[in-house]
Amino acid sequence: MLMDLCPGGELWNIMHGDATNIPLKKSSLGGFKLPVCKFYAANVLSALQHMHKHDVAYRDLKPENLCIDRTGYLKLIDMGFAKVIAKDTKSNTLCGTPEYLAPELVLSKGHGVGVDMWALGILVFELITDVTPFESESQTEM
Repeated sequence: MLMDLCPGGELWNIMHGDATNIPLKKSSLGGFKLPVCKFYAANVLSALQHMHKHDVAYRDLKPENLCIDRTGYLKLIDMGFAKVIAKDTKSNTLCGTPEYLAPELVLSKGHGVGVDMWALGILVFELITDVTPFESESQTEM
């Protein structure tokens, strides 16, 4: 499988690591300044809208799965948990990263593409504050 070169690396490295290739100033809240957050959120929303239009749930949104291309736009990578879920059906597979899991995933109530919107909310919170809202040492507590 091939994809376009993403010389900016993972979004996670720019948020939390040593990303000297794309130095972005942080806000007083700890994360990126609001225009950067809006830009990255719009990039992700565009990718998710395209997938959802085709009934595909991504189900593993997190900064590690977002790479920055040569023009500064985000690319969604790692489709390992992506699944076609028809509009009037639900999936019962528990998958994803604990900090980004929607309540219906955690509670095994069945889910559709809406779980990606929950994860996008978590990502936006993290872009703004540099932490996720439900961080904990214990996965059960999280």
